[in-house]
Amino acid sequence: MIDDYNRIIDIDPDCKFVYHGDLFVIGTALMKLEEYENAIKVLVKAHHNQVREGFENSAILYNLAYSFAQIGELEFAFVLCRRAFQQIPEDEDIKWLFGILTEKLKEEKIKPDEISDDVWFWESDYLCVNGKMYVPFSGIAEVKKFP
Repeated sequence: MIDDYNRIIDIDPDCKFVYHGDLFVIGTALMKLEEYENAIKVLVKAHHNQVREGFENSAILYNLAYSFAQIGELEFAFVLCRRAFQQIPEDEDIKWLFGILTEKLKEEKIKPDEISDDVWFWESDYLCVNGKMYVPFSGIAEVKKFP
C-alpha cells in the first residue's frame, strides 16, 4: 500500500486525484507502524482533498492530532483535537486525547484556553497553527509575518 502511495506521489505530487479516504487509510497504516511524521504528510493531503470536496472529517483531524502529539508538537495536536472535539464531543477517543493534551499543555505551563483556533491548510502539503507552519520534510517553522 505504501509503495502504491509512493508511486502516486511520483505522478501526482499534490494527490489532487486521489480519494481522501484512500489517503486516510494509508495515513492510519503509517500511524500503526509508528511512522508519525510520514503519517502527518499523508493525512494533511487527505484533509486538503476532503476540504476541497466541501467537508471536514473528525477522524482525519483526530489522527493528525494523535500523530502530532507523538512527535511532541502539542499545540498542533491540541488545536486539531479541539476542532475534532467540537465536531463530535461524544466520541470517546477524541475526548480521551483532548483530556491528555489539555493536561500535558498545563504541565508545559501553556494555557489551553489561550491557544487560538487559528488553523489552516495551504496547498496540499502545509498546515499552519497559531503562527507556526508544518512543512513536510522540514518539520515546524515559524511563519514569517508581513510588516
